[in-house]
Amino acid sequence: GVPVLKNLSYPVPTEAHLMVNNPETFFDMFVSLGCKGITFHIENTGTGKALELLRYLKKRDVRAGICLDGHTNLSFLSDEILAEADQVLLMSVKAGFGGQSFMPEVLDKIKELRIRGFSEEIEIDGGVTLDNVALLKAAGADIVVVGSFLMKQVLEVRSEIIKSFQHS
Repeated sequence: GVPVLKNLSYPVPTEAHLMVNNPETFFDMFVSLGCKGITFHIENTGTGKALELLRYLKKRDVRAGICLDGHTNLSFLSDEILAEADQVLLMSVKAGFGGQSFMPEVLDKIKELRIRGFSEEIEIDGGVTLDNVALLKAAGADIVVVGSFLMKQVLEVRSEIIKSFQHS
């Protein structure tokens, strides 16, 4: 959220994944904090508004991403939306809380996006572990979000786990 981001300094560009209704009401706040990318859920906007918001972000020189919940069919992402999106974030769980089990059907969604010609970044969030990261990469994913898996590890081994993900 905004209060946390205001008080942290990152050595890399940041992006925001907005799991909210009316995500556009938050765009300016996150852009003013230096976010280089913003992703929002198509379930919260519908397809027409999603297309409008993707175009708005791109005009602001922000990487525009669209997110699809783990239980939402890939058909919600029209070819027109995919042509505008700089990134597709596929949830591999039901969005909303950490620690859920990975939904393997996301592997087929990644492959289908690539078959449909989507060549931009595909990011996966939810249930990512060292046991499934190679499968995600082989399917065509570019970025993985590792939350609960990493945070459940003792502090002393987290750096090594991060390196393992980076070399996968």
